[in-house]
Amino acid sequence: MKLKNKLFIIFIITLLVWFLRIINVLQYDNKLAYPIVLVTMIALFSYITIYIQENIDDNYHQHKIYYQNLNILKYVLSILVIILHLRPFIHYSNELDLAFNNIVSRICVPLFFIITGYFVAKKEKDKSNYIDTYIKRTIPLYLMWSLIYIPIILMTMIQYLTQINEYIIKMNISMPLIILLIIVLLPIVLIVMLCYSGV
Repeated sequence: MKLKNKLFIIFIITLLVWFLRIINVLQYDNKLAYPIVLVTMIALFSYITIYIQENIDDNYHQHKIYYQNLNILKYVLSILVIILHLRPFIHYSNELDLAFNNIVSRICVPLFFIITGYFVAKKEKDKSNYIDTYIKRTIPLYLMWSLIYIPIILMTMIQYLTQINEYIIKMNISMPLIILLIIVLLPIVLIVMLCYSGV
């Protein structure tokens, strides 16, 4: 890739980061407006974009089948997932936060699922037992990260124990019934936590 193309990519990324700073997406409150963070973001996003473009160029010259648009889409989707979890628009505008977090960013996981499904199905044509090995490799990772995430969910739930207690008092439920409900519902809660934390 020529130097002028790399400089152009850096310029465009700089403009995008500057624009996000101007509209207050990158704020001092969310620790994203500090100069070192802005420079790091420009450098990192520029490097990733240049790397993707060089990969695309190399594969084009070697006549390799390469899904360049899917890689670009995955790159954009991963940034959307990060922004979804950071919720940078929450202090800027409730409408923008609602639209971005509940509409725009919600396409990320289904699209990742579709892309993964496409390539798994493609590999299944070559190897008949590929899906079995894929699932056997994926489930332990999924369970491990879900188990790592469960304490975070529990710590979040602990913050709301007083509200839960007030709600139970308002419902007038006896203590034996609460204990019975906990015993019966605990396995269901753990299964829901495992499913939710993996998403």
